[in-house]
Amino acid sequence: MAQWSIVFGYIKGLMVLAGYEAQSKSAMVVTKSISYNGGRIRINADINKGGHLIVRALDNNGKPLAKSEILADDLINSELQFDREIKKGNITLQFNFFKAKVYSFDLEK
Repeated sequence: MAQWSIVFGYIKGLMVLAGYEAQSKSAMVVTKSISYNGGRIRINADINKGGHLIVRALDNNGKPLAKSEILADDLINSELQFDREIKKGNITLQFNFFKAKVYSFDLEK
C-alpha cells in the first residue's frame, strides 16, 4: 500500500488537500490533526470502475472513531456518511482508495 505526504491549502476559508491518484495500487493519505466542530465533511473524488474510497475519522492517537460507507461512484461536494457520530474535537482523517483520484475535502463550519 502506498502512503503519501499531504499538502494543505485554503480556498475561501475551506481547508483542502491536494489531489492524489491511486490506479495500480491502493493508497492511503492521513491528514494532520484537524479541529472538527461537528459539521458536515464533504469530498470531491473520481472513482473509476472497480475502484473505491473509504474515509476513517481517527483520534489523535490513531484510534478509529468512525468509518464512512464504501464509496464507488464519482463524488462532487458529497457529504460523507459515517457509521457513527464524530464528536467535536481534534481528529485526523484517513483516506484509503484504489483506482480513484481524491481532489479535496472540506469541514463545514
